[in-house]
Amino acid sequence: MHTRLPLRDRCNTVLRVSTNREPTSTKSKLPATLVSSAGNTPPTASARHSPRFRMSPPPVPSVGPHPLEDIPENGPGGPRQFITYVFLFSPSSPHQAIPPGGWTHILRILPASAKNPSGTMQVVKPAAGTAQTVRLYTPAQRADNALPLNTCHILAARDFLALALPYQAAMDAEPPVQPCRADAVRVLLVGPLRALLTVAMTYIAFAARCTVVHVMRSVVEEGEDTQACEMLGADARMGLGEREIRCLEWLAREGL
Repeated sequence: MHTRLPLRDRCNTVLRVSTNREPTSTKSKLPATLVSSAGNTPPTASARHSPRFRMSPPPVPSVGPHPLEDIPENGPGGPRQFITYVFLFSPSSPHQAIPPGGWTHILRILPASAKNPSGTMQVVKPAAGTAQTVRLYTPAQRADNALPLNTCHILAARDFLALALPYQAAMDAEPPVQPCRADAVRVLLVGPLRALLTVAMTYIAFAARCTVVHVMRSVVEEGEDTQACEMLGADARMGLGEREIRCLEWLAREGL
C-alpha cells in the first residue's frame, strides 16, 4: 500500500511565510497628501498616522483658458514673483480681495475667528474655473515676534506647493515656452510677508534638498526681492531663534 504524499512534497516545492514587511525605501518622494491636524510641536510617532485629506490633482497643461494678454500686470503693491510660478501678495487688510491673475492655486493666511480657531486650516473645494484654495488660520501677531504658523500649518503649505508646482520650480527653472498661452500653474501666497517667506523658503529647501538657512542666505545674496531682503535682515534669519530655525530645517528635511 502506497502512502499518498502531499502535493507540496510531490512537486518538491518549499513554501515560506514571512511575517516581516519589506523595508521601505529611504529615497525621498514628494508627498501626495496634506496633514489635517494642527499642533505646535513636531508630530510624534503616533501622530504620524493621523487622518489626512487629499487634494485634487493639479491641472493638466493644455491650450489654457487664459491668453497671456488677459493676465493683468500688477503694480508695485500687487503680487510679485518670488520663484517661477509662485507669487507673493501681502494685502493692506487680511480680507482684501484677491487681485486677478489667472491663479490656479491660492494659499491664504488669515487671522483666526470664532468660526475658524487659531491653528486650524480649511481646504476649499474648487468650482469649475476657480483656483484650488487652502486657508490657514493664525493668531494675531505676537509681541515676541514668534511665527504665527504652527508645524502643521507649514507642513500643509509645503505639501500644497509640492502638489501644485513642477519639481523644477524650486530650482528656479524657466517655465515651458507657450508663446500665446499662460502657464498652466500660477500659485499665489497671500498673507503677512514674514509668514509667506517662511512657507516659500521651507518648500524650496524641501524640494531642492538643501537647508532653509542656505535658501535664506541665497535670497539676501541675490538681492532681487528688496522686500524679502529687508524682512530677512542682514543676518538672513528673519528674526528667528535657533529653536525656530531647527524646526524649519526638520520640516524641510523630513516633517512626516
